[in-house]
Amino acid sequence: MFAMAKQKYPPNHQTKKQKRWPFRMDKYMHLQLVLFAAILAMLVPLYHPLDHIQRLIDLTPLGGSDRQLKLPKLETFSPKARFMSYDPLIAHLEDLISYDERQYLLKLAKPLLRKSQVALNNGTKVDSPGRTSSTAFLPKTNAVVNHILERASEFQGYLPVAQMDMQVTAYQPGQQYTAHYDWFPQPNNKIRNRFSTFFAILDADCTNCGTEFPQIRLDTQTLDVRWCKSINCTADYFTSLNVPGHAVFWRNLDPWGRPRQDVLHAGLPALNGTKIGLNIWTEIPVNPEWYPPVEELFPQGETKEQADKAAVDDLKKWEQGGGENQGSQQQVL
Repeated sequence: MFAMAKQKYPPNHQTKKQKRWPFRMDKYMHLQLVLFAAILAMLVPLYHPLDHIQRLIDLTPLGGSDRQLKLPKLETFSPKARFMSYDPLIAHLEDLISYDERQYLLKLAKPLLRKSQVALNNGTKVDSPGRTSSTAFLPKTNAVVNHILERASEFQGYLPVAQMDMQVTAYQPGQQYTAHYDWFPQPNNKIRNRFSTFFAILDADCTNCGTEFPQIRLDTQTLDVRWCKSINCTADYFTSLNVPGHAVFWRNLDPWGRPRQDVLHAGLPALNGTKIGLNIWTEIPVNPEWYPPVEELFPQGETKEQADKAAVDDLKKWEQGGGENQGSQQQVL
């Protein structure tokens, strides 16, 4: 009979150490893995075809998910509205956007955010130190976006949703949008302009960072203290407070469809925190023949943004010269 060679380590008699580590790495395979890790470490920093992704992650601390967003319940309700000014027309809207809608819009907008730009008189969009926020237009085909636009339409007497645009704007600490107008000096395609603006708050924890109207002075002697829940009652000019879900609404055009100079407004710097807002603009047909030349609106070839800043500077000079609280400054009721 042939003697069977005795197995050194029968499978059914392996030690615990041998069962835990059945695979032994030879020195050559170990060297290959080390080389692979070194090459990978050199290549990873070079792979940035979309280097804005990290910036988008840093734009907002709210977090996000790549998974398909769950639609919130589409609620039907009407916001409470109170007039802040009749001329120009400015109103405060309480609970324009529900909590679930706000959370959904924040997640929807996050991957779409890009650095904000401003438009020159010729329509060219450029970066500007006066507008340092990030923005994202939201698609009307989205059910939640369309539902909120329908709510804005109802508030305005059922103006067509097709004439509206929705944009999220995000401010990180220190970011701002200096004084500007929402209307175009020359109507879009020569026949349309922004009739109205809603600016709602989706989320905010910054201080003294509301929307300021520097040509509308607060009448502190007649101001009802109940307004102090919605506006900054210690400011010299009408400045909204950032209450999530609430919004400010104003008209940009006069009854003839021409731009109003007294709706100049600014997104104040986000101090000690962040702010994420929502713009809803409604465009209407206008008669461009009624518009003054761009040179008259913005003399000396300045951009729209420069003209906006000049208007604020002129107003401050006028006040320092002893001007009364009348004229171009309207009083909030």
